[in-house]
Amino acid sequence: MTLIKCKECNSEVSSKADTCPKCGIRIASKPIKLGKIFLFLLFISISFFIFYQKNTPTFSPISSDQSTLGTDKLTLVKPVEKNLATATDKALNNLLPILTAPFHRPFQYIGMSVASASKSTGIKPNKVNNITVDSKEANLYLEAEGNFISFVEIQLKKTSPCSQSVKFDPEPILGALSINPSELELVRNQTHLYVYSDHKRKLKVSVTCLYDGAPISVSFSSKYYGM
Repeated sequence: MTLIKCKECNSEVSSKADTCPKCGIRIASKPIKLGKIFLFLLFISISFFIFYQKNTPTFSPISSDQSTLGTDKLTLVKPVEKNLATATDKALNNLLPILTAPFHRPFQYIGMSVASASKSTGIKPNKVNNITVDSKEANLYLEAEGNFISFVEIQLKKTSPCSQSVKFDPEPILGALSINPSELELVRNQTHLYVYSDHKRKLKVSVTCLYDGAPISVSFSSKYYGM
């Protein structure tokens, strides 16, 4: 036991006593140790941090075919923006060239007169007014109905050979043709086929592997738009 002196009567008093037994004056309060205060604050801080981590949603960019909900937490998903820039980037990442005229944005030929299409492509039409343009990168086919182009199909040779049993990403194909995916509405999706509606131009757009071993083709038609 430690003895201390009473400040009032100078008698020796136990350090644990609340008052002096001789004069009755209250002994000064015991100082609180700083070490205990620090440990208490540290415990509170750690407890708060653990609680915050368990109850804060985590951000995780995921692909469109992955689940966005976990069993024990909510995953916030940043939408992947589809535009012409991302489509052309995908094309280049897949070693597909960004095609130029006359293969550039081939939907432009729909509704064009055969004479104008012949002038734009530099190719004369055949006996039934159809036009075929071929290069080492692509094959473009313009089908006429009367004196106007009503159907367009283009094959990208570097995508050969495709397989109807293997799913592919259509965005690089659209990017190679400088077509903005955000302008298209996906209406049908199969392993070997993507069908879109281009509401701005009132066109049906199909990206497909027609048969095993063929290059992937993209076709445009106003006749079957909305069907």
